[in-house]
Amino acid sequence: MAGFSITVDHSCDLQLDGIDKTIPLKGGQATGVNLDELIAGTHGENGISLKTFRTFCGHIVTIQGKLKKDNIIENLSVTLTF
Repeated sequence: MAGFSITVDHSCDLQLDGIDKTIPLKGGQATGVNLDELIAGTHGENGISLKTFRTFCGHIVTIQGKLKKDNIIENLSVTLTF
């Protein structure tokens, strides 16, 4: 499966904009995010290929979302080149 990993200092939840999914992040540990989790309707057992992801999103993708812990919310924006 194609994807990337994210590591945070303190445990929190990652809520990506436009996707109805919360990804729990544990402080100090890398958490994998599969590319199919970034495109609604494509999540499957085998994931999607990098070629298919590029067809949907292009080679440069800006991912926006929020890091949430208790009532504290921080905005997140990450630009990835695939």
